[in-house]
Amino acid sequence: MAKYEPLNWRTDIVVFSDGNIPLLAELGCTDVVRANRSEPNRCIAVQNYAKLQNKNFTYAYADSVNVLAVDHPATDGYDYILRTDIDTFLTPAFATWKPDNFSVGLGGYCGTGTCERLARISRDLNLTEATVHNVGSTWYGSASVVKACAKLSIEVMMYLRDNEFTAEEKSPEYGIKGWPNWHYGVMTMYSGDIAINHCTREGGFEKRSDQLDFPSSSTESPMLHAHLHAWQNDKRFSKFVFHGPGYPGEILEELDLNVAADYAMYMALDSRPKVTQ
Repeated sequence: MAKYEPLNWRTDIVVFSDGNIPLLAELGCTDVVRANRSEPNRCIAVQNYAKLQNKNFTYAYADSVNVLAVDHPATDGYDYILRTDIDTFLTPAFATWKPDNFSVGLGGYCGTGTCERLARISRDLNLTEATVHNVGSTWYGSASVVKACAKLSIEVMMYLRDNEFTAEEKSPEYGIKGWPNWHYGVMTMYSGDIAINHCTREGGFEKRSDQLDFPSSSTESPMLHAHLHAWQNDKRFSKFVFHGPGYPGEILEELDLNVAADYAMYMALDSRPKVTQ
């Protein structure tokens, strides 16, 4: 980021885990949080995070939101926060893009009756009824608003768990039978839909699928899209292929970094542990 961003900007990566991950130290991450604006970019590792997931609340994806719902020094002091999944890539375009408003990527969870049900739940909770649906899992905006949305999202998530899903629907045996109409596995998407439409009610928000969650299989230039997302498919670049058979035929030096799919491929291949002779 430092190569492309304005001189007075700083970009940190903050990683939360519930235990020690040696790889983070190998990558140069530190547990020392940012103290002021002049310090250089860094990777900050919070490795003593207390997970929300437990034997009574088995929904693992809740922690992807809860890391911003809890108050932690590692997320203090920032003007903007990007909340994103691990199957994504930041591009050089991210270094110079600051959204004018709270921005989200593209989601796809509104099956038959889904968003009507979410609207009814918003009314039940006396929250602002949604005007925009299919909100993506990536959020980017003012740090205070992102955190407020995360806190409300967790509250809504707990309500959904207790009041909108049966024991059967929450069971591992039920699996994906409810998809795409009402599926426990995407509860973070449902709670985010409700929370973001409410917590941004004064300033609004934008769906920026041109900048966030842009497909990693695209042949467009990554210089035009700040954030790439590896979607649920086998198109090159695919996270499923990468973690499965891999890409043994790909040669790092021959990839075109002006093509999004090649850029994602380069970042993924370059991230693998280096083999020493």
